[in-house]
Amino acid sequence: MGSVMGGRVELEPSQMVLTAGATPTLEILAFSLAQPGEAFLVPSPYYAGFDRDIKWRSQVELIPVPCSSDTDFKLTPDVLESTFRRMSRKGIKIRGVLISNPSNPVGNVLDRAALTSLLAFTQDKKIHLLVDEIYAACTHEEYAFTSITEILDTPKSHYNRSYVHIIYGLSKDLGIAGFRVGVLYSWHKQVLEAASRMARYCAVSTATQQLCTSLLSDEQFMSMFLFENRRRITKRYRKVVAELNKIGIQSKNSMGGLFCWIDLRHVLASPSKDEEMKLWKHLLYKVGLHLTPGTSCWCEEPGWFRLCFATVDNETLMVAFLRFQKFMQNSVY
Repeated sequence: MGSVMGGRVELEPSQMVLTAGATPTLEILAFSLAQPGEAFLVPSPYYAGFDRDIKWRSQVELIPVPCSSDTDFKLTPDVLESTFRRMSRKGIKIRGVLISNPSNPVGNVLDRAALTSLLAFTQDKKIHLLVDEIYAACTHEEYAFTSITEILDTPKSHYNRSYVHIIYGLSKDLGIAGFRVGVLYSWHKQVLEAASRMARYCAVSTATQQLCTSLLSDEQFMSMFLFENRRRITKRYRKVVAELNKIGIQSKNSMGGLFCWIDLRHVLASPSKDEEMKLWKHLLYKVGLHLTPGTSCWCEEPGWFRLCFATVDNETLMVAFLRFQKFMQNSVY
């Protein structure tokens, strides 16, 4: 984590708990910070898996904070404040704000100003800030990643760190999702104690620990891998955007992640979520393209889709674009 953050911060191992993937880390935080019926605010569109990870067993709610294309899907203080007040008037106890940085599915990277604004909001409300940094080393080459830890480590920082929790893992930055290595990093003593106990039921396997210890200890390889991984992700992203542009599909400018947020609003027969789902099913079953519909990410504007580009080779990718091109020539579904 220190390497991913450019060595700009020092991390304390005693404030870290390992779990079998980021999913149990999120669930542990839900159980630790909120009661059933209480909620976290989440800027939307957001990763569809958050609903499963947070809500299924803890019964803690997630309240979408709608971000629009007019602001490049960036969270604004006014919308965050108004959502908090509206939920409070309904009697829903807000326990925190959950964000991903870089964001999934849009690919926005939060800078110092945005992170400082979020910290100011959560500290003022005395609620928790949960920051999912699992794509930290997947930013595109021209963009820098800023961890929430860097803001907290600013000289003369007055923030109460016990209200901040980081979710991390090796699945995205190292491309080893199946190995199931997640991390909770927190400054809250009671949360760490609870997580240490709950992690017994979602522990990282001994074999995985041994392999990852060997991998992470090779600093020369790690440095090379992280550099090359960012280069290839950036190259692939630019290729995808260029091919989409050729066939008349625009996308939101992405700063990081293994996906891009594409705009198919002009293809919809009408701007409705039903039409979006109809298009999604057509692309899946008739065209042979599996995208993530914006509806599943709580996007307020029908017609946006997530396209994941990092798990296929170039040949397969070109097959996908040929299918896209054939569909766009007719745009009938």
